[in-house]
Amino acid sequence: MQLHDAHLATRMRGILEFKHKRLGGGTTMYAFIVNPNSRSASALRSGEQLELILKERHIDYQIYFTRHPGHGTKLAAQICDTDADTLVVLGGDGTIGEVVDGIRDLTKMTLAYIPIGSGNDLPDL
Repeated sequence: MQLHDAHLATRMRGILEFKHKRLGGGTTMYAFIVNPNSRSASALRSGEQLELILKERHIDYQIYFTRHPGHGTKLAAQICDTDADTLVVLGGDGTIGEVVDGIRDLTKMTLAYIPIGSGNDLPDL
C-alpha cells in the first residue's frame, strides 16, 4: 500500500466513523465526486482505492468523476436529487469550491473533503 493509499484509507475511516457515531448512524448513501486531474493520476488511484474500501465495508455509494471545469457544480446539483445524504469530494481547492456552489441545501447533506490537489490551501484555513 502506498503512502497516498494509507492516507486515503485513514481519511475514509474518519468520515465513516463521524457519520455513524456522531450523527447517529442509520442507512447512509454516499456520493463521491473525484477530480481525476487532481495531482495528475493520483486521483484515479484514489478512486480505485476508495472503491475497495467501500465494497469491503458493504457501503452504498456512487462515484462521479469530473470531466471539465465547472462539472463539479453540475454533479453536486444532480446528487442533491438522489438518495445520497453524504457527499465526499476528492480533489483540490477548485473542485471543492465547485461542489459547494452546486449544493442547494447544506442542511440536508453531510459534506466531507479529502484534499488530493496540488495546492490544498483550503485545509490550511
